[in-house]
Amino acid sequence: MKTLWKNSWPHILAVILFFTLAFAYFTPLLEGKVLYQSDIANYRGMSKEIWDFRAEFDEEPLWTNSLFAGMPAYFNSVRYPNNLIHTIFFEPIKSIPAPANYLILLFLGFYVLLAGLKYDPKLSFVGAVAFGLSTYWLIIMEAGHNNKTWAVALFAPIVLGILTVFRRKKLLAGGLITALAMAWEIDVNHIQMTYYLGIAVFILGIVELVNAVKTKQLAEFGKQVAVLLLALGLAVGANASRLITSYDYGKYSTRGKSDLTIDDAAGTNKTGGLDRDYITNWSYGIAESFNVFIPNFMGGGSTEALSRDSNIGEALRGRVQNPDQVLQNIPTYWGDQPFVTGPYYMGAVVVFLFFFGLFFIKDRSKWWLLATTVLIFGLSYGKNMMWLTDLFIDNVPMYNQFRAVASILVVAMLTLPLLGFMALNKLFKGDYDKEEAMKSLKLSAGITGGLALFFALAGGSLFDFEGLRDEMFANAGMLNELIADRKDMLRADAFRSFIFVALAAASLWAFMNQKIQAKHAIIGLGALILVDLWSIDKRYLNDESFVPKRQMETPFQASQADLQILQDPDPNYRVYHLGERLDAGARTAYFHKSLGGYHPAKLKRYQELVDLQINRRNQGVINMLNVKYFIVPDQQNNQLRPQLNPGNLGDAWFVESVQIVPDADAEMTAMNDFDPAKVAIVNEKFSEQLSGITPSADPTAQVALQEIRSNYLKYSTTTSKDQVLVMSEIYFGYEGRGWNAYIDGNPVPHFQTNYVLRGMVVPAGSHEIEFKFEPKLYYVGEKISLASSLILLLGSAALLFTQWRSNQAKPE
Repeated sequence: MKTLWKNSWPHILAVILFFTLAFAYFTPLLEGKVLYQSDIANYRGMSKEIWDFRAEFDEEPLWTNSLFAGMPAYFNSVRYPNNLIHTIFFEPIKSIPAPANYLILLFLGFYVLLAGLKYDPKLSFVGAVAFGLSTYWLIIMEAGHNNKTWAVALFAPIVLGILTVFRRKKLLAGGLITALAMAWEIDVNHIQMTYYLGIAVFILGIVELVNAVKTKQLAEFGKQVAVLLLALGLAVGANASRLITSYDYGKYSTRGKSDLTIDDAAGTNKTGGLDRDYITNWSYGIAESFNVFIPNFMGGGSTEALSRDSNIGEALRGRVQNPDQVLQNIPTYWGDQPFVTGPYYMGAVVVFLFFFGLFFIKDRSKWWLLATTVLIFGLSYGKNMMWLTDLFIDNVPMYNQFRAVASILVVAMLTLPLLGFMALNKLFKGDYDKEEAMKSLKLSAGITGGLALFFALAGGSLFDFEGLRDEMFANAGMLNELIADRKDMLRADAFRSFIFVALAAASLWAFMNQKIQAKHAIIGLGALILVDLWSIDKRYLNDESFVPKRQMETPFQASQADLQILQDPDPNYRVYHLGERLDAGARTAYFHKSLGGYHPAKLKRYQELVDLQINRRNQGVINMLNVKYFIVPDQQNNQLRPQLNPGNLGDAWFVESVQIVPDADAEMTAMNDFDPAKVAIVNEKFSEQLSGITPSADPTAQVALQEIRSNYLKYSTTTSKDQVLVMSEIYFGYEGRGWNAYIDGNPVPHFQTNYVLRGMVVPAGSHEIEFKFEPKLYYVGEKISLASSLILLLGSAALLFTQWRSNQAKPE
């Protein structure tokens, strides 16, 4: 027991300190406030219908009607109860107030990596602080990218498992660590971040393969790869339901291949997934790379607050009545991204330590981390290094599914501190040649310190400092002052980085020359890293970012227009907010069934309908989507008012004729000028269902929606002859993957009509028609998830028990 306590107390202390740091940073949490996160507000908007349904019916809603006229809810708030791994990981973390829990998780992830590699607990703690306080993490916390934060926090434990297999040769322990961490990583459901980590792991695998060939250990390498593949299989199995449904849905989402050709005649912008322009819209500038070392190299965020003593402040004197208000939002950023909240600042000390590792580390770890870092930066440049981007878009599987390529830098935020702390571990263990170490110190300090000093002294003459949003200041005759402030910001932060590099280098020099002990050098480096990153982080996420709890719990307030519309007792109609972009937010979906919404993976066909018909205000298309109300901005009174749509076709209707067309282009073109009340446009691939049917006007025909829930619809129909019924519901009946149709309890086929809607042949007489959302893949996946979760949990328990028995057998 004494041995157990002796080995455990440093780690327990580290956890206590992580909690202390997190709540010290987020002190408003102790006052009952919460962080305002715009993406979480939108998430609440797009998920409210699902939460309400689950609470009312105690049933899992797999389809949502509140977004984009209806879509699968797999990427919203769907639960996968048979993934037992989820419960033991996420539920305890969720009990800690956000965003403190995310910061603690970032700390713990990197600490577990270093401690698991048998680094000194003090050094592991400092490394965790260096990783966890990287400025980008705080920026995405404020934005509400919570899943991204969870995903990157799990990078380090996954790497620990893989290194335990490859480097420490512990196949069982390493395999279980990898499987558990990877299962949690997949469960977070940020596939883009997981994919980016996969690039780093792939490069690690190549490095290990080369080493295996050199050392003639290919058989051992084969065993290691087999163990890791088995671990990956268990992790995938535990998340089978999520992965299967997500993969299947992805083929029909904006990530999938389009059936259209008419919207891109040249074809050069198309890929098998997202368009190239969309993929590369947020591309990191090559010169912008210096942001990781000098935070205000390119002006920080899109807008920053400047003081009255700034050049702009001086220029504003006498020009405006309230200069302080103007000075709160000056467009200091001069890079070419559409907008940024802040820089990918990784810390001057961390960058210095990375370069120290490049010269000091001699084993293959350096080449893995260096190759990964170089490739990651190259890919982050996107359109600024298009030859590399095109190479990956056209040849690397799934790469064309992800946008905002600059976000791939999250991998570099792992590789930079990891190499730096590998070097410190080697140094403080005394496993080095002093002359070689001193040479490495001089080179790394000379490069990083010299670079910082160079930019501090000469940076103002190297660039034009002109940005994309300078027009207003140019028109006001203050562009020169704005540029001068940008130069001052670069100069000040370059001097700042130089000072931190000098102090960090001095700490290592003092240790190498036996002026201070290792523990004092570690404490000194830890203090420098903490001060460096903490002070920059507070520029972007501080106490002012917090609001009363009720503001986030109810993120949207109903307008008078919303309140008037909500008085309508009709259970099923849609609302089109003419003052909002259809993909710009989830406010309307919070109160109504919306024509638009906020979601990263909409149905591709619906997005194409938005682009080519709805945005062009094709009234026939709007009418067929059951738009009963418009919300109209009243510019004169600065208010919103509801307006009835007299042409709304309602829930369902019988058509008088069917127009069969050969392909998607013809479907879309036919809708340019058609009357959906009379004509249904159907792709010829569904023509077999319409064989022998000749629809015509039937004044006696009736259809009524009797019941509606997220996963269920019921209609009653009466006709004098066989007719074609069109329903104002989004089609998702691909090969039995979603909606199934039944007439009087018997399964019947249905087809896609009017590009996105559902149609079916209804026989004469009175009938009950039901639609049930029954994705078989979800239920099959749940069974696989349960089996894989049990295997993982039992294996982990067995390993822990074996380790405990081993420790018990050791003498005190």
